[in-house]
Amino acid sequence: MEYMFDNIGTVLFAIFMALWATLFLEFWKRQNAILAFRWNTMDFEEAEEPIRAQYSMKATERRKNPITHVMEPHMPESKRYPRYLTSFSILMALITMVAISIIAVMVYRTFSAKLFGKGVGKTVASISASVLQVVVIIILSKVYEKLATVLTEWENHRTESAFQDNLTLKRFLFEFSNYYSSIFYIAFFKGRWLGKPGHWAINIFRFHPEQCSAAGCMQELAQQLAIIMVGKQIINNVLEFILPQLKLIMARRKHHKQAESAGGEGDAEGLIHSAADNEVYQWEEDMDLEPDEGLFGEYLEMVLQFGFITIFVAAFPLAPLFALLNNWIEIRLDAHNYVSAMRRPVPELAQDIGIWFTILDMLVKIAIVCSAFIIAFTSTFIDRIFYAVHFNPDMSGITNFTHSLISGSVNGSGLGYDCWFKGYHDYYGQRTIEYWHLVALRVAFVVVFEHVAFILANALDVLIPDIPKSLDQKIKREAYLAQRDLEDLMAGEKDEESGEEATA
Repeated sequence: MEYMFDNIGTVLFAIFMALWATLFLEFWKRQNAILAFRWNTMDFEEAEEPIRAQYSMKATERRKNPITHVMEPHMPESKRYPRYLTSFSILMALITMVAISIIAVMVYRTFSAKLFGKGVGKTVASISASVLQVVVIIILSKVYEKLATVLTEWENHRTESAFQDNLTLKRFLFEFSNYYSSIFYIAFFKGRWLGKPGHWAINIFRFHPEQCSAAGCMQELAQQLAIIMVGKQIINNVLEFILPQLKLIMARRKHHKQAESAGGEGDAEGLIHSAADNEVYQWEEDMDLEPDEGLFGEYLEMVLQFGFITIFVAAFPLAPLFALLNNWIEIRLDAHNYVSAMRRPVPELAQDIGIWFTILDMLVKIAIVCSAFIIAFTSTFIDRIFYAVHFNPDMSGITNFTHSLISGSVNGSGLGYDCWFKGYHDYYGQRTIEYWHLVALRVAFVVVFEHVAFILANALDVLIPDIPKSLDQKIKREAYLAQRDLEDLMAGEKDEESGEEATA
């Protein structure tokens, strides 16, 4: 399967996805400006956003606002910095737990591969380890979801925007490490720096961690991506459909029992029913619906999906297709939940999508770098180009070229037999000249790919204005009219003062 990706099409597709992601953000900035102007929220966060009620309750001091000169609640930064440090320490501890879980899954994969043997057994071990990783990811995600909210509340941020931005950053940093760490391990670390047969650099209970298969790590990377991405989508969609329905059924059953126990005269919550026909009014049914939990979970799900289809698209080109199918299903599920399973959301003013845009922009830059390294160091694209140019254009013998035969008695390895393994070594275990040529080519490819992608992306950023021309003219027109009205008002006040002085 790796040979499907080892061609120039992979390079072009990776560059295309980087440019698509850049265009996506540029056009979103334009759309965001249009919506902010339409709803009059372009300066909302700076001028109009109110103080959070929780901040007012927990603030220990009061001070004069330097802009409005109005006394308002205040919490000194000296009391908030220790809380920030504590939250950061807990976040780092949980990210360390993610790393430990990856090591545990790696140990499981190593032992299960030895237990099940080669061939089908190795595939079973790899798939079961990926499924186990998905389960661990979901469990840790649910734990940190609650903990991040508690920590952010404890930090006591002044405005809702600041609260949401800090909560978003905590959740995303953890989810990023939670969902992507195992994929980064396979893409850039698995099977590397392990030494050679008889001289393994890493040993776990006399077993060395497994290497990638003879075809390379791209196949396992694509498999891990498919299981984590598609598995997460399936689980989330099933839960989004089932859980609201179960909660609604349980709430209505509880409501019905309360109505029966009240004998039609009113239940404990003050709900009134018709004793004649046991009629249940619409507002009573609506009260049984689940309250809207906001858009944070939707944003997080979409941003993680954005990372899957941009950062690792070189290894799993079908990721955008699965994302498209998931979004189509997700739209219908959310529409159904908002119409029949949830209470009507309370609208809130917002200037933009907050820190989510910064995160998306960061993911685009990470995607360009990761795509370059995946193509150069994880796939055999460079190896195949080098072999076709210098040895055999029809690619016969490429497997022997990318593998080495090492002596079983070299340097006292104690193998007792000659061994083939993936790498560029001579019979005595020394690096070949082809290895160093390939290292230079890989580094050169990364530099060229990154520069080309970043230059094209920055060019699009410069060429496409953040605010449409028609909207820019409207903004300038409003500013001009406001300035003219202010001048007329000031001129009128001066005329009145002059008239009063003349009368006096």
